[in-house]
Amino acid sequence: MLQEIRAERNITPPMMWCLVCPERHRSAAPRVSLCAMILSLARFGIASAAETKQLEKRWTKYREKNGLDIYGAVTFCRPRPSGRTLDD
Repeated sequence: MLQEIRAERNITPPMMWCLVCPERHRSAAPRVSLCAMILSLARFGIASAAETKQLEKRWTKYREKNGLDIYGAVTFCRPRPSGRTLDD
């Protein structure tokens, strides 16, 4: 959704100097984590602080259970179940 808004308003990433070559290029497009999106619900009054905290806890549990990164994408390394060691 952020990319759609930026495209509609013709907002481009800032220019930066490349460390490899002495030229200016556009920086990478910003990414917003799901945790930041959840916290913005409370910041802009869409949800109460209690609802936001509960949603953040539920997201953390879901993310850990399904091996997702902070952006909601599947990670290549699935988390090891708690209580297990490498010798098991």
